[in-house]
Amino acid sequence: MVKKHLWIIELWVVMTFFAVTLQIILWIGSNCFTDFFIGFLLNIFIYCLFLLYAIKKNEYNSIKTMFSKKLYLKDLILILIIVVFMKISYNLIFRISSLNFLVIKGISTIPVSKNQSWLLVSLLFLFISVIVISEELFFRGYLFSVQLKSFDKLTWIINGCSWSIYHLFTPTNFIAFLPGSFLLAYIYQIRRNIWITIIAHFLLNLNSFYPLMKTFIYK
Repeated sequence: MVKKHLWIIELWVVMTFFAVTLQIILWIGSNCFTDFFIGFLLNIFIYCLFLLYAIKKNEYNSIKTMFSKKLYLKDLILILIIVVFMKISYNLIFRISSLNFLVIKGISTIPVSKNQSWLLVSLLFLFISVIVISEELFFRGYLFSVQLKSFDKLTWIINGCSWSIYHLFTPTNFIAFLPGSFLLAYIYQIRRNIWITIIAHFLLNLNSFYPLMKTFIYK
């Protein structure tokens, strides 16, 4: 029984790990470019470790099978539906003032030079890519398959809750995140194509980081 629900412990360990590292990065501060750059590199390094962990949990053959699937027109439409729905639902729920206290404040932006701005933008693209692939391999690749053995047709609900709760210690509102998490997990359950969730996840993260990215572009 303990082994069957080991994924719950793993999820909380991952959450705790990211909660601690986020506080370390915020503690480093953002008073100057150097501090921000060090914090940014540390964040990328942490997610690279998470990516390696996710790869290990999935094993090579499983990952090869997941990434070998093709995308069809129906899948592209589903990606668009996910992105639009998650953007709208998150913004609507976020407008509820009583829930705003749930958001952890992220690192503030700082003035940068032209060379520094493009360096940060490049790192941001790398950061988003590592985040998306590591989270999708862990939550949709590994965790979903484990949860499926216990919850069968209801797996999308458990997986959606897991991914939403995971964002508890990130600069997002994890409750506002919940409806979109359900949709993402449900579409993965009916299509079993990780490319759908990876692309939708990447587009959503890119949209979320866009305001920060604009401040990095030297004017």
